[in-house]
Amino acid sequence: IIVKEEETIGKSIKRKNIIILRDPYNMFASQYYHYNSSLKNLPKFDTYVNLWKSYAKEFLNIENNIKENKITINFNEWFRNIEYRKKISEKLEVSFTDKGLNKVSDKGKGSTFDGLSFNNNAQNMKVLERWKTITNTEFYKCLRCDKELNDLSETIFGKIS
Repeated sequence: IIVKEEETIGKSIKRKNIIILRDPYNMFASQYYHYNSSLKNLPKFDTYVNLWKSYAKEFLNIENNIKENKITINFNEWFRNIEYRKKISEKLEVSFTDKGLNKVSDKGKGSTFDGLSFNNNAQNMKVLERWKTITNTEFYKCLRCDKELNDLSETIFGKIS
């Protein structure tokens, strides 16, 4: 896909390319529940796994398609660590604020697992533990059988048991 940024977004004085990456197990657990707990209902499963791996490789500079002003954000670390959020603000050259941190977006009906029930209390959601709900599924076993996926995930996020 060729995007003509100046036509669609407009000219920018300073442009940043941002990759926000969530670990695959928690991300795909959300997808699993979104698509009615069935591997066959998840459209193009292999495509999504390969897309995540591609983003992870770019995140790690294994693939270096984004040459300038790349900012990588580890979602898991961002979620749990205020100092990390402050460092990201510096990289983005914006003033730090945690305003809105506990808001759950009402776009798409909120969280796949919790809906809007944690609005104004989002830091108490178990977003880093979603994978635990699918450990006994064929879906999760398919994820864990992918050595490349596991290696990339561990390099970025550490061990997720």
